[in-house]
Amino acid sequence: MNILNELTGKFPQEDYPKESRIHPIAGTHPVKGTWYIKREDELGFFTAGGKIRKWRTLVPSLVSKGVDTALLIGSSQSNNVLGLSLLLIEKGIRPLPILLNSKDPLPRGNRLFLELTVGSRQLLFVEREEWHRVEEIALSLQRKLSAEGCKAEVIPEGSYLTEAFFGALTLAADILRNEVERGCSFNHIFIEAGTGLQAIALILGLAAASHPGSVSVLLLADKEEIFLEKLEKWRLVLEEVSGIRLCSSSMHFSLFRPRTQKAFKPISGKGWEGLVSFAQSSGVWTDPVYSSRLFAEAFSEGKTKEMEGDILVIHSGGLSSLFGFEKELRACLPSCD
Repeated sequence: MNILNELTGKFPQEDYPKESRIHPIAGTHPVKGTWYIKREDELGFFTAGGKIRKWRTLVPSLVSKGVDTALLIGSSQSNNVLGLSLLLIEKGIRPLPILLNSKDPLPRGNRLFLELTVGSRQLLFVEREEWHRVEEIALSLQRKLSAEGCKAEVIPEGSYLTEAFFGALTLAADILRNEVERGCSFNHIFIEAGTGLQAIALILGLAAASHPGSVSVLLLADKEEIFLEKLEKWRLVLEEVSGIRLCSSSMHFSLFRPRTQKAFKPISGKGWEGLVSFAQSSGVWTDPVYSSRLFAEAFSEGKTKEMEGDILVIHSGGLSSLFGFEKELRACLPSCD
């Protein structure tokens, strides 16, 4: 048993899947090295692929506290809100989504499935100009529900909680398993970051296992200094729980940002053509916010830095969001003229 399995085994976990396969990326790419993809997308469809790792430890924590209502914060297309809502219903916990109002005239994509799942009356929309107060709004609602006799808990964007962090560590443990089975050791590992919890858990988990590979993190939301502050916070948490000292020299990582369309939003224009082209050449569909941008930026970063050796790209999943972009996908069909 490696040190990560020993560590995560200290926490109650649901029996959600935690092993995903790796395979070479098919197609021709203008980069050196041997490129692999880790199929976190195969861990679940509506349960948002790799995000299910965080819920392995988060859901048991909510159950043990006797929580009966969960206030889930996220965008109207949030993979985290939709996927976690389904697992909470399974446990008899009522999800109450608190969503950024996208002002769509009709529900589409993840929001459509969310409304069908929990009911439109269960959704609370917050306007963009008030979004900076969303946690304050959620806590106010929590107090109101508590006064009514409910046991309510606030789940921030991306399930950014200590209770989810130790489930997220299973990704690093699973990569170690992949390496043993494949007979390789990854020199470079690419992952994207929204709230950053999974990327941080990967960096710290590999450091705890003394893995020599470097993690390249594509920052889609936070600025570098914010990500580094978060990394330091979780380093201290992991050290306290594990007793393992993680000095900066043991953490091998780099941060980079998208070359184009730096805002945290879905791809546009030629990005859709790239998404479809990648599916055609590799047999792998990606989502329009996270993984499609990660693959494009990873290939660019690999070419610029002339990366060699074994290189892994984490496909985090979230494919249900594609249902909200039928128009953009249809536009990629070849013309019949």
